[in-house]
Amino acid sequence: SDNPENPGNNPDMLEREQADERDEVTGSNTYVLRLHEMLEETAKEGKQDIVSWQPHGRAFRIHKEKEFVEDIMPRYFKAQLKSFLRWCRAWGFVRMTEGRDRGAWYHRYFVRGVVRLCKNMSRQQMFD
Repeated sequence: SDNPENPGNNPDMLEREQADERDEVTGSNTYVLRLHEMLEETAKEGKQDIVSWQPHGRAFRIHKEKEFVEDIMPRYFKAQLKSFLRWCRAWGFVRMTEGRDRGAWYHRYFVRGVVRLCKNMSRQQMFD
């Protein structure tokens, strides 16, 4: 009853499926895709102590700001931390202020392993 076509059973197939989803989402959402990519790659590199998904996969947190700005951010974003955080807010991310996710950034369409949801994200109009 194990379906070999089920991507959950095959890491290579899951990775291919996620790549297909990324191709589907592109366009104005490339920044969001880059954020997904950054979180996946830093996890593979064992740098979750700097920035990572929360255990439930529905938010991410910057754990070590200095290392994030110096080592991780420049590889993915040409921005300062302040601009990056402003960008997160502009795309509808909300900074959690209480509970075990305090300090993490959440967006209902930004979920670990489900890149296709990003196509539902859009940049908000900002008013100061």
